[in-house]
Amino acid sequence: MTLPDLSVTDASFPLNLSILNLKDKKNIIHLNDDIESKIKQTIYAYYFDVCMGDSSETQFKVRDIYVGTIRLHDTFQTLFLILFNHIPGGEVNSKVLFYDNQAKVFCDSLFDFNLHALYDTNNGKLKPSNLKQELKINSPEIELVDFDKDGRNEFKFTRLFHDGTANAIETAILKVANNRLDTLDFEQIWKED
Repeated sequence: MTLPDLSVTDASFPLNLSILNLKDKKNIIHLNDDIESKIKQTIYAYYFDVCMGDSSETQFKVRDIYVGTIRLHDTFQTLFLILFNHIPGGEVNSKVLFYDNQAKVFCDSLFDFNLHALYDTNNGKLKPSNLKQELKINSPEIELVDFDKDGRNEFKFTRLFHDGTANAIETAILKVANNRLDTLDFEQIWKED
């Protein structure tokens, strides 16, 4: 199997993928073996379970689905946003891994953060979709908030829901506690055409 070289871009909160350059060498970082292994496992799982790839890579290769990884570091948690180019459809999707900086373990849950309505891929690069531009969506995709006012950051994820006819801005506020992922808030704001 042709697992791609991991390309991990260091970024900061709030994350706005529109302005992030995944190919900028000065932001590329190297990870320890345990973290790198978990990211690779996630890539393989996406290839086999979501894209229905096969071990002989007959139709497409693992490297064809992998766009890159973004690391977002906070005091207690580090997020790894793994970007995918879904095959056969070509939609941009991602999985988010949550890493506990103190316990040095990953959260048992991961978050499926579908970006297909906001971004397209072009030669391995993300570019804003026509829909993102038409609806003038400029908000960050991931930001820090203290939603429950406990002094620890939660993570606010913003994406565009699109089903072919209707559009809504979706926000989810997630908290990591006791190695579990909890949704504290979820909202959809429907957009008028």
